[in-house]
Amino acid sequence: MRFFPALLAAACVLSAQIDPAAEALLKKSADFTRSAGSYSMEMTMTVETSGPLKNSLEMPMSVKWSKPDKMFVESKSPVGTMTIVSDGKASYIYMGGANQYLRREAAFSPAMILQMSGMPGNLTSSLMQKSVQIVREEVVALEGRETPCFVVESEYAGVTELNGMKVRQGKTTMWLAKDTGNMLRMESSSMMESPVFPKPVETRIRLDVNKMRLGETFSPKDFTFTPPPGAREIQQMAGFTLANVRPELIGKPLPPLQLTSLDGKPFDIAQFKGKTVLLNFWATWCGPCRAEIPDLKKLHTEWRDSDIVLIGVDVDEDASTVEGAINDLKINYPVVLAKIAENKEIGVHAYPTQVVVDPNGNILKYEVGKRSAEQFEALVGFKKATAEIR
Repeated sequence: MRFFPALLAAACVLSAQIDPAAEALLKKSADFTRSAGSYSMEMTMTVETSGPLKNSLEMPMSVKWSKPDKMFVESKSPVGTMTIVSDGKASYIYMGGANQYLRREAAFSPAMILQMSGMPGNLTSSLMQKSVQIVREEVVALEGRETPCFVVESEYAGVTELNGMKVRQGKTTMWLAKDTGNMLRMESSSMMESPVFPKPVETRIRLDVNKMRLGETFSPKDFTFTPPPGAREIQQMAGFTLANVRPELIGKPLPPLQLTSLDGKPFDIAQFKGKTVLLNFWATWCGPCRAEIPDLKKLHTEWRDSDIVLIGVDVDEDASTVEGAINDLKINYPVVLAKIAENKEIGVHAYPTQVVVDPNGNILKYEVGKRSAEQFEALVGFKKATAEIR
């Protein structure tokens, strides 16, 4: 599973010390579970803070995943249980301590679920990567077996915001099995500053994989969410960015996006300045994304003579996979490619995500989840001519 964030945009890594061998190991790790049809994992996450805020917390975690987009993640802590479920049509996030849940007609990738649920990468993934290298070899025990591992260390610089705190510097270390690339252990550290505390808070997080099974057979109930008695549905979950909209981005310029066309050429959104642009972030494996494509095709035809531009932005997939989906689904609007690691500022963590850019290049709307044709029209402010209304 890819917990480690990939390379940032080229401008951020020109001065970074990147070891190609370490980079190849990270890709191998990412490909390991992505290629599996299904798997289950049992893990333990330990969080320790020092300085003005001293605390220690241990959380057992369970993960079930079935290709392409069914998922179950549960973590337990003294403050309650957090459960995340995707059934292929919708995703649910349940916080047991508050007995509240959030529903989105969207899908989450396994790596993004774990990272945004508090995995180590969440503390450092938005910082500039200074270096990544293989520092040593070690043996890690997994279910009584000693597994030889490469130890890959990454260092970060810069400042980022996390739930109102400033995160400065950081280091992430991963233990990757030599034979498969599977991540068996991960440690991360960072310094966080807050007006609440007189001094920086050092945070250390460790994740240990205790058990893993590939090719698991699951039943539909494994990916079914039933709200507990008295549970209340909410629309936003404070401090949890995975499925939330991004109100802080509204009205601000669209961050620079690193996009490429299907033939590998750079694609610049700025060419559409003066028009309203709907960016539909999606993935071919995402059920809710595919479900809204018929409406998007129809709208693209309706908008051809207007000042509204529809662009599909496929995330973290290769051109051949996307081209196959375009042909199968008969997509008639332009589709470009993006790597989320190169476009962190836009903050897309679930699919589909709809981002509307106004004619001046500012973000007008940011919404997560599947939308109907009518909802899309409302998003971009499109009104049909009176003669067309029956």
